[in-house]
Amino acid sequence: MEALPLMTEPRSLLNDVISVFSSKMVVLVLTFIGSVILARALSAEGRGILAAALIYPQLLLAITEGGMRQAAIYFIGQKKAKEADILGALISYTIVASIIGAFIVYSLMLWFGSDYFDNAMMIVTALILPTSLAVNALKGVFLGHQNIQSFNRISWVQKLFYVGCIFILYLVDQLTIFSAILATALAALFNLIQAIIYLKKENQLTISFNKSTLFNMLKIGVVYAVAFFLITANYKIDIFLLGLLTTPEQIGNYVIAVQIGELAWQLPAAVIVVMFAKSANSKGDVLVQQICQASRLTITVTLFILLGLLFVSFFMIIPIFGEDYQLAYHMLLWLAPGLLLATIFKSTNSYFAGQGKPSYSIIIMGIAVSANIALNYVFIPSYGAKGAAMASSISYALSAIISLYFFTSKTKSKVVDVLIINKKDITLCIKILKNKLGRNVK
Repeated sequence: MEALPLMTEPRSLLNDVISVFSSKMVVLVLTFIGSVILARALSAEGRGILAAALIYPQLLLAITEGGMRQAAIYFIGQKKAKEADILGALISYTIVASIIGAFIVYSLMLWFGSDYFDNAMMIVTALILPTSLAVNALKGVFLGHQNIQSFNRISWVQKLFYVGCIFILYLVDQLTIFSAILATALAALFNLIQAIIYLKKENQLTISFNKSTLFNMLKIGVVYAVAFFLITANYKIDIFLLGLLTTPEQIGNYVIAVQIGELAWQLPAAVIVVMFAKSANSKGDVLVQQICQASRLTITVTLFILLGLLFVSFFMIIPIFGEDYQLAYHMLLWLAPGLLLATIFKSTNSYFAGQGKPSYSIIIMGIAVSANIALNYVFIPSYGAKGAAMASSISYALSAIISLYFFTSKTKSKVVDVLIINKKDITLCIKILKNKLGRNVK
């Protein structure tokens, strides 16, 4: 495939990526602060119980969402229906899905849950799902309009509210597993309120109901939902299985390792958000070239971020989180290769998702999740949470290899175009940094 001019407009792709990346880094800094507070207040055992409780709404969110957020992005971007009808379909679906989803979360916690879960904890945990569903649906409207600024604000303001809540609870010595779950539920409700306010300010709250629009969105949304569930499951299923196969202390250490590793994923996450929105609004070889370039840059930057994280974590995990988390660094070492390889899937998958072809994600992640579950059952009994990290890395590697094959075959791109950074990429990055910093960068 012949080379095409790439992102000569600094305002286009990379500026949006940098904007989302900056917002996500703010969220991660706040998340990190929250993690330290929780780790100190709850110990490894309490942190593990908290993670084991919250995994239920996190996993169920992916499937009960019904792919409606992705469908909204696609329908708005491609102008498949009136926006009032799209918003009406989102609201109608969310109300029904919230009732069903909250009931399922409560039932699963009652059935599979630990003895540490009491009735009040299960009810509050179940109530996290409806507000999270509503927020995700409205985020689809923002991304459909490529309104990156509002999307960013919703993310970091909500996290600031949450960290503020648990910090106050910590100061007054009231931060428990239950109060942390309650703070999560309140933060989700706060997030929904601010999303509605932003939509109203931007005159995007006109609502009408059209049955055919709802059914058309559901038809494509169901496929997105299955794809998104598998992607989320590959990332979260190990915590669920750890809850069944090992101790809360092991889960607590694993959660800290995962949260540190997530710092390296903020650039890929920013690329996904922007490229999904752009893919839904455009077509052609220029889009493919942009995704290739974004993938090359993402892999390179993620590699350096991971190396930095591993170096710093070696010295800082115990001083920051405490003696209970001595095993977290070893788990992070096993996670690191998978975290890097997963960026290949994240970047290339945004092309298929944005073009309304989530079936590719289902195939890729169906294989990866199956491998992940099988390997968790093999490795966890022998290696504990370190075995879960091994299983995750192998499953991420599988998803990277398969997604790279699909993307290069479909777009006629070369593997080197997706993976290896070149001189033009570096030149463009320097140009954008000059614009951002307002000074010469040599």
